Order: sequence, then C-alpha cells, then structure tokens
Amino acid sequence: LRKSLEERLEQEKSQRVGDIFLRMVWGLRLYSNYVTHYEAACNALKEYSAKNKLLRAFLAETATDARTGGMPLESYLVMPVQRIPRYK
Repeated sequence: LRKSLEERLEQEKSQRVGDIFLRMVWGLRLYSNYVTHYEAACNALKEYSAKNKLLRAFLAETATDARTGGMPLESYLVMPVQRIPRYK
C-alpha cells in the first residue's frame, strides 16, 4: 500500500489515491477479520493447549526451534495486529 501511494504521488503529482485503496480493500477486509478474531483465537489456543498434552508439547518444542527463531506461536500471531499501527 505504502509503495503504491508513494509511486502515485511521485509519478502523477496527484492527490488521487482512491483507486489504490479500492484495489487493496480485500486485504483490508482480511486484516479487519483477523484483528477482530485475534483475541478469541489466542484464547482458544490457550484453552486447547491446556487440555491437550500433545499440542502443549508441540508448542513448547517449536518455541525453542531455530526454524521459528526461538519464538512461540503467539509471537507470530500478534505480528499482523501490530503491523498497521507501525505505519505513520
């Protein structure tokens, strides 16, 4: 989105950007849906991992795996929630 907006402003010296947002609306809807259900998904993950020994072991093992950067699943799940507020 940012790249498209910057290119538009450089190329056309125009303030018209509505079409760019219209092209991105599917992604914004997906993002909105993700953020809306994020807390419930995290709660479900906690609930199921508390009840399921295999899931709990899997999550613990993957949280220390080099392929995951040594980060737990929750750290990855929050990334999309944190992304948009970073833009200025």
